[in-house]
Amino acid sequence: MDIARQEHGSVVCLALAGSLDRDGALRLFEELGPLLSRRTTRVVVDLEQLEYINSIGYGMIIRLLKRASDNRSQLVLSGLRGFVRENFEQMNYTRLYPVYETSAEAIAALGREEHP
Repeated sequence: MDIARQEHGSVVCLALAGSLDRDGALRLFEELGPLLSRRTTRVVVDLEQLEYINSIGYGMIIRLLKRASDNRSQLVLSGLRGFVRENFEQMNYTRLYPVYETSAEAIAALGREEHP
């Protein structure tokens, strides 16, 4: 799995591409874990280019969403497509966690929350 990182002011966007399997989940945790340890971090995880995700990948995303919440950070998802979106909807994750159509919308929303 490839992870492209971009910073937009105080918002970090991680765009995932490829497969979010066991190896990809470990890479994602290594990238996001330190960020989410700090309070008030704002992160977008863009899944638009994600081609495959297994149960380990879903579990890691949920674990990171919970960690962000516990540390008063914000982690949102964007770009859910195809079976990735279907699975998130079937598990009701799209109701429980913030999901945006595009990373641009997510970045804008997190930026607005910083400057109410």
